[in-house]
Amino acid sequence: MRAYALGQDLRKKGILTAPEFDLSKEWARQARGLAERFAKPLGYDSLDEFMETCLPQFPDKPTDDEGLVPIPTLVMPRVPEKGLTYERICEIDGVARWYDTNITQDWDADPQHFATPHVPYATWLGLSEPDTAPSTVRTNLLPTVRGGNVSDGVAILRNSPSILEFSYLDLPGSQVGAVSAPYLCLLGGRPVLDHDLVDFRSPKWRSVLAGRTMNLGSLKS
Repeated sequence: MRAYALGQDLRKKGILTAPEFDLSKEWARQARGLAERFAKPLGYDSLDEFMETCLPQFPDKPTDDEGLVPIPTLVMPRVPEKGLTYERICEIDGVARWYDTNITQDWDADPQHFATPHVPYATWLGLSEPDTAPSTVRTNLLPTVRGGNVSDGVAILRNSPSILEFSYLDLPGSQVGAVSAPYLCLLGGRPVLDHDLVDFRSPKWRSVLAGRTMNLGSLKS
């Protein structure tokens, strides 16, 4: 299944809710969800102020990605200087951590040296074909597409809580040590963040993909 058809299929199943025809409504839905979770931890008393001053609009939908990233997404990355670590993000989003997430890094061999920003960002995400190892995904990236990282994966889960019933999510844009990549799965019905070897593959798993075009937000100092 091609990725663009995948996005449509997931919407039919009710797993992804982003309407292709009304990005403003989808932005408002995601922005409200981020504000309710992260405004206070980041020092904002007003949800509206957080939404209006911190969160960027979606960039234009990519046209040179071969349909691989059909899902408009607002992403909240870790912001270490404000104490918003992966541990805190997982706590807020109800994700169990099965390893010390402080050792998570951006994939250091990304061909365009992508570094996850420490401010909210808007981008387009997608999923790979199933049964494809993160190592294979990494070596077959289009120039306009990167491997999704932990922040991207948690964002998909946040916006579509039933996604893990459809597919577990490898996160090839992040790494844990030299030979492992993080993933999101279900254990006992609860989302779990853990890591495994980058060569592992299974029909139950897909990798998160992300467009390299993004809009950055800002946070008050």
